[in-house]
Amino acid sequence: MNMWRSLSPSEIYLGVPGKHCLHARLGREGELMLPLVIVRNGPGPTVLVAGGTHGDEFEGQIAVSNLCRDITPENVHGTLILLPLHNVLACRAGTRVTPDDGSDLNRLYGRPDGEGPAHAIARFVETVLLPDVDWVIDLHSGGSAHEFVLSSNLQARLNSAEFETMRDPLLAFNAPYAIVFDEVSASGDMPHTGTLEGHARTLGKKAISSELGGAGRVTPASLGVAEHGLRSLLSHIGVVPWARATRPDQSRSQLLFLGRPEHYVRSRLAGRFAPTVSLGDEVREGERLGSIAPLDDPLRPAEPIISPSDGIVVAIARHGLQQAGTGVIYLADPLAEIPDSRKEPATKDGRS
Repeated sequence: MNMWRSLSPSEIYLGVPGKHCLHARLGREGELMLPLVIVRNGPGPTVLVAGGTHGDEFEGQIAVSNLCRDITPENVHGTLILLPLHNVLACRAGTRVTPDDGSDLNRLYGRPDGEGPAHAIARFVETVLLPDVDWVIDLHSGGSAHEFVLSSNLQARLNSAEFETMRDPLLAFNAPYAIVFDEVSASGDMPHTGTLEGHARTLGKKAISSELGGAGRVTPASLGVAEHGLRSLLSHIGVVPWARATRPDQSRSQLLFLGRPEHYVRSRLAGRFAPTVSLGDEVREGERLGSIAPLDDPLRPAEPIISPSDGIVVAIARHGLQQAGTGVIYLADPLAEIPDSRKEPATKDGRS
């Protein structure tokens, strides 16, 4: 039976064979306990898997926790580092941000040191775990604000060497959709800086993420995709072989591209949001996607939300009440249909 041990960051080493269930003591007084499981067995890749980067995204927390319990050293070829509750305080509270300081852990990576528990977690992962890692898998879903199609995600420029290298791992996850998003922006407003995935890429690591449903809940379908996708991807990488893994050429995933400004449909006013489309629907430019009913005058007609582009609906806001300027629907292009003019750097305005 595995027993938890409490260690300071300086006492944690990734090169010790076996399975180690640890609480990393973080913060100024070591009062923050971050659970992690490290499994090492012989040569092979080193893979970091995170669930619960946002505490209101539950599929990753459950799937990584299940793997923590099930995995044995005999299953592993290399080193597996599991963070089932990446932002442990947010996971306990079921909130996107850390309750203590309101920090979004997925905006803190690669940034100057700050104060508070989320900064302590990012600092530990950056300095102790990431240097020796080859791969990062960060499992996200839509959280309490949005619901997404079930998808594996890859941040890469289309037709780049990174895209060509990472396409097979993206497909090996075998979600219904595989979304490539491009966060290059000259404006300075995007991309979202400080993400674990983005920071890992700047260090030369391979990185895959996901959007697995959301709406503040777990469904049988979303958890099933998370469980199979994680284990299939780990098998593709070679760190945890699995007989039921999906080969990329067997994948059911439909490749999509999300990165044009038109992909992010915003509400022009505050009001009650009523979508008229569902996740996975194909829409055309000019088609009605929903409406916003103004808050101040019940006799004023609802304002229609019109699609600025052809595409597939990949995310819908969960809440009926929306503020002006918030993203209510996200669209994506089927990748095989993208003309050359769409393969330029674009802005992503998602929440991952």
